[in-house]
Amino acid sequence: MNDAEKAGAWQRLWATGAEDSFGQSMGEPPASAHWTRWFADLPQGASVLDLACGSGALLRRFLASNQDAQAHCHGVDLVPESPTWLGTLRPAQRDRVDFTGSVSVTRLPFDDACFDAVVSQFGIEYADLSLAIPEAVRVLRPSGRLGLLMHHQASRPVALARVELEHAAWLQNSGWLRAAFQMCTAMALTSHIAGRQELNSSPDWARVRYDYDSLTRQVQSRAAASSCPDLLWDAQNWMTQAFRVSATEGAAAGQRAAQKVAELISDTALRLNDMLSHALDAADIERLVQLIQDLGRTDVSISTIEDRGHLLGWWIQQ
Repeated sequence: MNDAEKAGAWQRLWATGAEDSFGQSMGEPPASAHWTRWFADLPQGASVLDLACGSGALLRRFLASNQDAQAHCHGVDLVPESPTWLGTLRPAQRDRVDFTGSVSVTRLPFDDACFDAVVSQFGIEYADLSLAIPEAVRVLRPSGRLGLLMHHQASRPVALARVELEHAAWLQNSGWLRAAFQMCTAMALTSHIAGRQELNSSPDWARVRYDYDSLTRQVQSRAAASSCPDLLWDAQNWMTQAFRVSATEGAAAGQRAAQKVAELISDTALRLNDMLSHALDAADIERLVQLIQDLGRTDVSISTIEDRGHLLGWWIQQ
């Protein structure tokens, strides 16, 4: 996968309105309590920079956690479009947060020493840290604070990503997608009497239905046995919607909808591989801390954060 493919996969995720890379089904976002405490403890009138902010999960948490009307947060990301939820804020809240898109965290468009805090949640590690960390330190005021939550190779999100990546590979290679595309054509025939008669009498269509049902039972079995079945259930639900499109709008529209499902699965695999390739081990973190110290920020601490009893990630604070 090249950088453009990865960027496109993330951009399409944020365009859906997803709040973070974990999806929207987890209730309270991971590390919310941690960030609530951290943001509430900032000095009066603090200016905060959120690096690789995605759809702005930390920007939301900042607004909810820090009630200082003079405190301000600015998010940057490679994605060009601003998070849609910014447009729903009341004026007083909207004035406290900014977003700049098409920004690499390795080349920040800000003056030296202009922020009281620089933060990132599962974002900065996707960049070249040898360039991104000096930039983060450059824009931080001498008295400023650094707070980075980063992917841990032994964390639960990384473990679940490996499971979901296996599911993505199965969906792409098992024949399930091919059978679903054939079912889209079959579903288009249900819209008229002659088509339904053809479906009921043709052994070819009976075989198409049998193949799809057989593979879907395998999807359900995998999901029932999995610690992370979300992608399997999502894929089945997405394809059911494609079948409805085919039945109501015709085979061509159904095939386009099914192709969109295939693209969603492919995007998921791209993002999961991207996460796994940027998760950090203890040696990586030691090198990162040494880099921060070499830049003059000597009081750096390393710890880990848990969420719901599971290891969530590395916490680097200065």
